[in-house]
Amino acid sequence: MSLQLFYQDPFDSIERQLFKFVNSDNALKKVAHQNNFGTKLDVYETDKETVIHAELPGFKKEDITIDASEEHHSLTLKGARKRSEAYNENQLRYSECSYGSFSRTIRLPSGSNFEKVSAKFDNGILEMTIPKDSVRVTRQITIA
Repeated sequence: MSLQLFYQDPFDSIERQLFKFVNSDNALKKVAHQNNFGTKLDVYETDKETVIHAELPGFKKEDITIDASEEHHSLTLKGARKRSEAYNENQLRYSECSYGSFSRTIRLPSGSNFEKVSAKFDNGILEMTIPKDSVRVTRQITIA
């Protein structure tokens, strides 16, 4: 029986852990969630319009902007939320609230009427309605 010298590189373990973290679905979900705080969306479409509901708790309508781009067929929602000035950073003992700015871009179907986009904000829910120009009809083409 022979004695073997065993050597383990201390950085090998760190590299493995970092690789697992970077390639983990959970890590990506956490990063995505952190970057889009307070901007959860529901998007639904009917024959006549596309409707987007955005959850924006704690926001005021003055803190939100909506840009419609007909060229890119998209709607961009931006906003910012600041920490209360009632206390300073040294007084903070515990914080779970999210502060900062966000930006979300939603692709819209072709045929969306960007001139008639409407939005209303009530109880932290932003509802954006984008009408469609006309109902697209599918027809069968006869080959001559």
